[in-house]
Amino acid sequence: MQKEDLSSNNKRKQYIAENIFRAKKKLVERTYLVGKEEYE
Repeated sequence: MQKEDLSSNNKRKQYIAENIFRAKKKLVERTYLVGKEEYE
């Protein structure tokens, strides 16, 4: 395996991980807001 392949693969994995993290964060925030509205 070439070094360039490896580093671009790692960057892609990191990018995907960050996107998943951001999506989860948004989902949690939205769920929290909806839950707050229901209780008030």
